[in-house]
Amino acid sequence: MIHQPVYDRKGGEASRPWLSDLIEGYGVDLVLQGHVHQVSRTYPIKNGKVVSKNMTDTIEKGSGTVYTTVGATTTNHDGLSAVKENYYLTFTPETSQPTYATVTVQDSALKVTVKQVNGLVVDEFVIKAPEVEYEYFDEISDYRSGTKSYK
Repeated sequence: MIHQPVYDRKGGEASRPWLSDLIEGYGVDLVLQGHVHQVSRTYPIKNGKVVSKNMTDTIEKGSGTVYTTVGATTTNHDGLSAVKENYYLTFTPETSQPTYATVTVQDSALKVTVKQVNGLVVDEFVIKAPEVEYEYFDEISDYRSGTKSYK
């Protein structure tokens, strides 16, 4: 969680490249950020580039970092005429309200919901890990007796 957005809404480039390199280099899936009085999020970004614009509501874990900005949904106080769509999805509800985000861990997924204080859902998306098959065993005694071995 950081205060100022890493990617500039005016042009998409990282405003602090050293920070985006660090975040994306470690494979961070989600960054919550503020400062801007608008609700927006990036497409998944890796190495400073948008990975895909096809992943909007369900994002595959490891595909890139999603930076979501959770600010009050107000009028455009910073004078920008529009957010550059090359990096960001922007959500502008009809009414001006403060917003908050909840992050829920469900099985192998992070579910992010951004709501206004009046309850209106402004944005919702899931970062989901790929399915992994596990081998289950019936009894621990199979391992103790040596009929099965640890992998």
